[in-house]
Amino acid sequence: MALLVLCTSVAQADDTVELNDQQGRYILGKHISYLADETGQLTIKDVIKPEVGKRFISSDFDIPNFGFSSTPYWVRVNLVYKAHLHQADKDWLIEVFYPLFDSVEMYIADNNGEYRVSRMGDGMPFGMREINHANLLFPFTTEPGVPQTVYFRFATQG
Repeated sequence: MALLVLCTSVAQADDTVELNDQQGRYILGKHISYLADETGQLTIKDVIKPEVGKRFISSDFDIPNFGFSSTPYWVRVNLVYKAHLHQADKDWLIEVFYPLFDSVEMYIADNNGEYRVSRMGDGMPFGMREINHANLLFPFTTEPGVPQTVYFRFATQG
């Protein structure tokens, strides 16, 4: 299992991060784009729409930081697994280094285009995490050569 690091304190981006068998860790900050959800009402069905997708802003920072804000933020990152050694699915983790967000949701589409959500954050019991770790670890699986866009929703009261 390899580790991708989503370094953000809320959180050319939107480029596709090519994952491979040789590299074990990736810093995703400069590869993400983000959208402030001023109303707090956007859903995954909203943010995947092309007209909303155009409003995402590319990150220029290894570690984006939007300060203390009660505005929820959506973050997206495009990934593709370029298998060199094995042509099999591979398990990955995305780590969010700031575990004090009230809520962090990861959305990833399944083979039918339906979005599966994983929820974590300070507002949930520690024992509810898929992986017991001080930071937030979101596991997912990739198929070789199949691009995936992963979405996150970050929310906190500041």
